[in-house]
Order: sequence, then structure tokens, then C-alpha cells
Amino acid sequence: MKSNELLSDITQCIIRAKNLIGHEKKAMTFYGKKVIHWPLFFSDEVVPTIGNEYMDLCATSIGLISYKLLDDGQSNDFVNQAIRGILTMQNTDKSWPSVMYQGPDISKGKQLDGIINDTCFALNALIACSFLDKTYLYDTSILKEFGLNTFKERTNFVIDSVKWLDKYKEDNGWYYTTTAYFTEVHSILPAASATISVINTLNIIVCKLRLTDINVDIQ
Repeated sequence: MKSNELLSDITQCIIRAKNLIGHEKKAMTFYGKKVIHWPLFFSDEVVPTIGNEYMDLCATSIGLISYKLLDDGQSNDFVNQAIRGILTMQNTDKSWPSVMYQGPDISKGKQLDGIINDTCFALNALIACSFLDKTYLYDTSILKEFGLNTFKERTNFVIDSVKWLDKYKEDNGWYYTTTAYFTEVHSILPAASATISVINTLNIIVCKLRLTDINVDIQ
């Protein structure tokens, strides 16, 4: 295949991906605020294991990163609302769950356990949207909804999640989730995908922090 034909094929694939990601994003209102998220599956032929009343953190994080990469910069409202969605999903212990219930039955709205990979996905998506840059490129009023008024507060927000990851380290790596509810805790061994996700995320965070002059305690 000639180089110009390959370039044309790649360009068409990017256009199709951009259209799909843009078309399949979902909107809902949560706490009176508009939130954008992405479903786990695009095809109606695939029966999901959870209903539409749940927001999927992994899919939303990857959707946001992809949307930002592929978008022409004219749809920042969607990025802002997806950022709100990710921030809304964070647990009080500074982790992120796999899903968050958004439906009418509020009895299901309890906090779900934090997941290692999903916490990494969320941090990567926020950082891709200038969360750890001194100059934040999106709507700062959305950050203020979560008490994030300054760059230092954003930095501390990320460090708190890093501390959660460190707390649940297993031996020399990470398991998929915490071991708090396992009866045989010492039988849990690190998993490759979770460990690699954490290493990649920590590397991104450290590289970002090295570009600033704010003194933070991170090992």
C-alpha cells in the first residue's frame, strides 16, 4: 500500500471514530447539573450487564480522553460536562468505582468500592484535560463546584488519590481492587494490568509535577 493510500485510510478511520464517540456520548442531569458520560458498549446488539441508569467510569474516562484528542476544539462544553461527571463519581476516600448509580431508586446510590484501574483511568482523564497544569484550559466554575479553586487544591486532590493507591498496594504491585473484603487476604497477588496502570499513572503525575514549582510530598 502506498503511503498516501495508508494516510487516507488512517484519516477515514479517525473521522469514523470521532463521529462515533461524538454521537454515542450520553447526557443526564445529576444534582441539578448536566453531566456527559459514555456507555460501556456502543452497539445495541450487546446486552450490557448494567442498565442505563449507571454511569461507567472506565468508558467515560476513555471517552473523554478520546473525544479531547479527536475534537477540533469547538465543543468544550462537552469536555466540561464530562469532567463534571468524573469528579462527581469520585468516592469520599478519594478512589473511583467502576460504576455509579444515577437512577430514580436512591437506595441504590450508596458508595461503591474503589477500583485500582478505574482510579487510574479517572486521574489520566483529568490530567489529559489540563487538571495538573497551572493554567486550566476549561471551565473553572465546574471545578469550584467540587471545592477546587486553585492549582494547589487540584494538586492535593490528585495526591490524595495517589495516597489511596499507595494504601492498597499488594507486595510489589497492585491487585484489581482492595482486599478489605477477602477472607484470604494473603493469597491475593499483584495483577499485571492493575500494576502497569498505576505505574503509568504515577509516571504521568510525577512528570507533570516536575514542571511546576509547588513543593509536594510524593514518592
